[in-house]
Amino acid sequence: MGNWQRRLEGVFKEAGIPGGHSHRFRDTLAVELLKAGVPMERVSMLLGHSSIKVTEKYYSPWVAARQEQLEADVRRIWAAYAETGGDVRGAQNIGRR
Repeated sequence: MGNWQRRLEGVFKEAGIPGGHSHRFRDTLAVELLKAGVPMERVSMLLGHSSIKVTEKYYSPWVAARQEQLEADVRRIWAAYAETGGDVRGAQNIGRR
């Protein structure tokens, strides 16, 4: 085990994170990129996966969660639009409540 690994192990132990491993940072990077809308193909390349299938296996739930949030946002905006009788300015204000 390298010196940096021992130090990182100590950081996880101090933080009370059992079984902490450097791959947690890698996972966090991948999830944050996907949540920000970076395409799965690019995330896969950044992670160095041999195939996008590997990336999809581990990270597809994050893409699905993002899609669900986007759909909820669209439904909310359309509901606000309908509530104002089609007044776009009024719908913008309702969405900010």
